[in-house]
Amino acid sequence: MAELVRLGGDPAPPAVEVIDETPARVRRSLDLLRLVGLVLFLIVIVALGSVASATAHASNQDLTRLLGHIPRIFTRSLSLLGALGVLVLPASLVLRTILRGQPRRLIEGLLAGLVAIGTVGLLNLAISSTKSSALHASLTDVARGTTSRPLDAYLAALFALAMVIGVSGETRWRTLFWSAAGIYIASAFLAQQASVLTLTASPVIGAAAGIATLYLAGRANDRPDASRVAEELALRGIAVTRIERIPHQHEQYRHYQARTGLGDELTVQTFDRDLIASGAAYRVYRRLRIRADVAAPPEVSLEHIAERRSLLAFAATAADVHIPRFLAGVPCGPDTIVLVYDRPASSAFDDPTDEQLSELWTNLAKLHNARMTHRGLTAESIRVDAAGRVLLPMVPSSPPSFVSASTARKRSSRPPS
Repeated sequence: MAELVRLGGDPAPPAVEVIDETPARVRRSLDLLRLVGLVLFLIVIVALGSVASATAHASNQDLTRLLGHIPRIFTRSLSLLGALGVLVLPASLVLRTILRGQPRRLIEGLLAGLVAIGTVGLLNLAISSTKSSALHASLTDVARGTTSRPLDAYLAALFALAMVIGVSGETRWRTLFWSAAGIYIASAFLAQQASVLTLTASPVIGAAAGIATLYLAGRANDRPDASRVAEELALRGIAVTRIERIPHQHEQYRHYQARTGLGDELTVQTFDRDLIASGAAYRVYRRLRIRADVAAPPEVSLEHIAERRSLLAFAATAADVHIPRFLAGVPCGPDTIVLVYDRPASSAFDDPTDEQLSELWTNLAKLHNARMTHRGLTAESIRVDAAGRVLLPMVPSSPPSFVSASTARKRSSRPPS
């Protein structure tokens, strides 16, 4: 959809035509990765409980004997404080969400808590039905002659609620949550109400239920839209009059084309932290099955990717390689970085002349002599500018790797791929 947005500042800036579609809610691949990680961690816990039940039981006994020397008044005070904390904390989270006007998030958080309680209830029934199993003994044997429930439903519900409502982004609430949860866990173990394995598995189940709810329901889309990107560019002296979202095959960033008041055409790449992290899984897979000098290394740092792309653009320009000129790197909120490039008028590299082919190989040799490899050269990406010069594409978002001199000489004799 197209809309006109007027930016603030002096002197009066021109109106910006924005062509962008931003969904109200998005399903983030990063949530799916977190869910898979939690499930794998839970499988490891189950495996440890099943295979190393004797070790788990011995650990519970050793910790119980070690903590048995703590004065009784201290353990009772800790139990009272833990019981009070686990009542106050969820009530505070619910009240905070109501005061912030987020009813949908509250409903989703309560639903995630119910899912966690139901999941724990079913697992408790399944584990209790096989009381002779090693897993049941690992979860329920707290100390000599003392048993407990296999999993803690309340602890799982607390983590599910906190995961959906969100406490990690605010230091005060994060400290309050971990303090209350830590006191509850310590008091539960001291009172011999739960084993170490139970107090480890229950939060994982709750967090998994919360993240599954977030992924299925979707998160509120807080990524900076094209209007916000245009505002940030204007604050740094790049006043655009038009910005349009362009469909792009690369899922690691959002691709825009912009035009300034002077008629200059720009390419704007918007990198979001969640897209960067979610794209790392595929790069890890490629790294495992493809040679290291072919597959790009996995990266999950937004700042590192932005810095490396910027430096490589400067390095390619310094090597006299004809690529779009890098203009600026602009932070846009805490989780987004915008990179801006010049976009000169160009045409397709359909019927190149001998001079243009020679220039292509010369540019490629300059990259290799500078000990860089591009990784993004295809027949469709290579362009010809208005002066007839070969224009290589920008450095790809999967960062190039520095290569040895011998490898560079070998690659300079190959056609681009």
